[in-house]
Amino acid sequence: MTKKEKTRLHIIRKSAPVLNRKGIAGTTIEDIMNATGLKKGGIYGHFKGKDEIVAAAYDYMARRMVDKLSEVIAPEESAEGKIKAIINFYKSFIYSEEIQGGCPIMNFGVEVDDTNPMLTHKVSLVINQMLTDLIRVVKYGIKRGEFRPDVNATEFADMFFSVIEGAILLSKVRKTNSAMVASAKMLEAEITRMKV
Repeated sequence: MTKKEKTRLHIIRKSAPVLNRKGIAGTTIEDIMNATGLKKGGIYGHFKGKDEIVAAAYDYMARRMVDKLSEVIAPEESAEGKIKAIINFYKSFIYSEEIQGGCPIMNFGVEVDDTNPMLTHKVSLVINQMLTDLIRVVKYGIKRGEFRPDVNATEFADMFFSVIEGAILLSKVRKTNSAMVASAKMLEAEITRMKV
């Protein structure tokens, strides 16, 4: 990796948590300068503008989130185990320092919904990837005989993702994990209903 590539990565790694925590509108170039220890010219020598930094920071945070989820489900053999591992990940998520500022999908997605079509598209791609992966896990469970054959994997994935993201929002705003704990119980009950 060249020095220029290392500096660019440094800017992304340091600015991503700030953007995720403070939001796009709330993050100034001075915040990014403080996080990176670089002057304005040092930042803009690697990025055309704030929008480019935001896009790179989102990609970085979303990749970390997806990689962490993949890491927690990998050891699980059963579909039920994989889904429960995701639930357990999210139950401790708001207390985790690994993804500072909360769920980047939620944070960036809500903020750019009508203002930044390129970033909205990026968020949509990650959501679709996560839904596709969850659908694949449920279908794997059906194929293995863990779940009933009439379970609608797409409906389950949509419901699961909606419940988790809603619980993240409530937990973050209320500064308590009670919504996530209640949502986890509901999702675990749904898994039990899906079983053969």
